[in-house]
Amino acid sequence: MVPSRSVNLLEIISIGLLSMYVIQTLFQYFKQYLLIRLGQQLSSSIMLKYFNHVLNLPMNFFSTRKSGEIVSRFLDANKIIDALANATLSLFLDVSMVVIIGTALFLQNRLLFLISFSTLPIYGLIVFLFMKPFDQTNEEQMESGAVVNSQIIESLKGIETIKSFNATDQVFEKVQSQFKEMMDKSFKNANLDNLQSNLKTALQIIGSTTLLWVGTYLVIEGSLSIGQLITYNTLMSFFTTPLQNIINLQVKIQTAKVANDRLNEVFFLEREFIGEATSQQMNNIELFTKEPLIEVKDLSFAYGFDENVLNDFSFSIKSNEKVAIVGMSGSGKSTLAKLLMNFYSAEKGTIRIQGISIQDISKIGLRNMIGYVSQESFFFSGSIFENLIFGLDYQPTEEQILWACEMAQIKEYIERLPLKFQSPIEEGASNLSGGQKQRLAIARALLKNSDILILDEATSGLDTRLEHRIIQNLMNMENKTILFIAHHLSIAKDCDQVFVLDNGQLVESGTHQQLRTLNQTYEELWEMMTTA
Repeated sequence: MVPSRSVNLLEIISIGLLSMYVIQTLFQYFKQYLLIRLGQQLSSSIMLKYFNHVLNLPMNFFSTRKSGEIVSRFLDANKIIDALANATLSLFLDVSMVVIIGTALFLQNRLLFLISFSTLPIYGLIVFLFMKPFDQTNEEQMESGAVVNSQIIESLKGIETIKSFNATDQVFEKVQSQFKEMMDKSFKNANLDNLQSNLKTALQIIGSTTLLWVGTYLVIEGSLSIGQLITYNTLMSFFTTPLQNIINLQVKIQTAKVANDRLNEVFFLEREFIGEATSQQMNNIELFTKEPLIEVKDLSFAYGFDENVLNDFSFSIKSNEKVAIVGMSGSGKSTLAKLLMNFYSAEKGTIRIQGISIQDISKIGLRNMIGYVSQESFFFSGSIFENLIFGLDYQPTEEQILWACEMAQIKEYIERLPLKFQSPIEEGASNLSGGQKQRLAIARALLKNSDILILDEATSGLDTRLEHRIIQNLMNMENKTILFIAHHLSIAKDCDQVFVLDNGQLVESGTHQQLRTLNQTYEELWEMMTTA
């Protein structure tokens, strides 16, 4: 018959163990709940902050980096979030548990407590020895992941070219090779983590075995009861889990450190609108009171370390003039447009609007003043209406929208569509022809209601009839200064001025008739066009 005292002791131990397991379960649930909530808040803070920063970086950032590399850094932010959330909770919850349970273990048996903690210096040594290898493998893995992302994005963008050249196998083999390299880096990193984890597990087993051996010896010796040993081992199991959580933070923190370094490479870049002059903001300038409206003097520019695209380039444009900028491909016409928009800063020379350098004008004000249609205008997934009013600081009326579309000769096409202005535009505007995209881009620029309009080969995809109608509509706009960057010299015939570029230099300027009588570069271009 079991003594009643032993039964009571068994009940107390059972109830105590059950209570401890219930508490541990609730603790883990509470911890995971906080981890999820904290992770969401950190995601909003870090990832959106990064995206906002990237949107406000200057154009040269995007011209020197692949989109996949930028996206990969954005995805790397998840590693920082995971480490920060875990570290925050570990410092708050796991450390608290280690201190509380550790105190109970110390009070229970000091000898066993010292044995339990004797493995911690070895844990620290293992962590230290793996720090540098983890930094290296993490960086290699993230960089190879960025390469794969870039290649996949580039392949999807160029899918039409890939198919037209029957190059699917070639592209796949290239991505496959890069993907294999990424997997090799990932395996190296995972194997390093596996090795460290097994060393930690082996150390834990050695510690637990030593603890059990000493505890059993103390029970046999009579200086420790079986109940005390069971209680100590039970408490030890609750002590080990949070301690392991703290120790295992090392891998996540090191991964986050590499990801954070990669993010900081972007965060430390100066935003486009920081440090702008505020004394002469564009909205404080009385428009069109000083001539010339646009003055370019001794302008030189090169992309990166390449040779100059523009060399000592000078010209001036009066208010409401219609100007054609012509020349062979690669002569610097499109670069000039980007410099006028202050997408890039000139290395030498100045661009002034009403006598004020564009470096002293806010970029926001400058770009509100200029409507710009690039060679390849971009459209976002959404409706035609949403794309037409994109970026406007006012809500245009129906009459204004119809007027802009009529001016761009796209109104008739839109009204034939079943959903008219609510008709969807697919990703990359794949459901629109080149000419339709150009006409929508012109309509969007006209709705911006800016005082200066720059059209960079904006009608190159149109037939002669449509191009002529649009150009005439634009020429008839009295209160608008328009720069036509064109290879169709027919546009230049009706312009107030024509600037001829050749190898980044302004070689001729004047009206269409004046330039033809010079019988030089412009005349050669005209003869080439008319005899083609």
